[in-house]
Amino acid sequence: MEQGPTTAIEPNTTRDHTEIMLEHLGVPISKCGLKTTVYPTSLINGGSWNIPGDFSSAAFWIVAAAITRESELQIKNVNVNPTRTGLLNVLKRMGLIYSIEDETLSGGEKTATIVVKSSSLEGTKVMPEEIPSLIDELPLLAVAATQAEGITEVTGAEELRVKESDRIHAMAVGLKKLGAQIKETKDGWIIKGKTALAGGKTRSYGDHRVAMALAVAGLVATSPLYLEGESCVRISYPGFFETLRKLTQNTKAKERIQS
Repeated sequence: MEQGPTTAIEPNTTRDHTEIMLEHLGVPISKCGLKTTVYPTSLINGGSWNIPGDFSSAAFWIVAAAITRESELQIKNVNVNPTRTGLLNVLKRMGLIYSIEDETLSGGEKTATIVVKSSSLEGTKVMPEEIPSLIDELPLLAVAATQAEGITEVTGAEELRVKESDRIHAMAVGLKKLGAQIKETKDGWIIKGKTALAGGKTRSYGDHRVAMALAVAGLVATSPLYLEGESCVRISYPGFFETLRKLTQNTKAKERIQS
């Protein structure tokens, strides 16, 4: 153990799962604004809790339900930690119809059931200060923006250039192939909607989030989408395509995603 406290100061609010976990285990920790201090301790108590569902995984189904006609979906036991749910805040601004139900705490983390319905979305502007809370969901937001009336502009997301792929470029290329009106900028996109997407052949660039975001876009395509490199989804969501098939087995979208 270190002999003195350790303090971290962030430029912006980011995910605080580690701080919550340490507090749950009894580690002395204090938070004041963007400053977090961890104090040394000679003993860390044990603990147990149920691990909630990952919001980044739930996000695919949130957007899928929002842009698919006559949809309503309940997603249970989802982590709704406010440092992770920036996508919900942006989609709410765009007109998302949703509710948070049965909220509870597990190991200090907020969990809930998210209920989402088909929604008429409108374009918005996503500012740099919002990016940390939805960085992983931005490829999905780009898909939602193609189905929103008006202009959506994302700025301050240059971090996407250095993920598993250059996600700014990958999503711009992929959505353009489906007929979207999307312009790649140095730190985001400018997307004009609402656009009827076509099917066609596109690729994942070996990036799990790009692959799953494009698969969601395929749900509203007018013809089948053929996705190359879909196996990369195993990195974060091995059962993604199985879940997709189950959710769409009784809908017109069931044959639109092919690999």
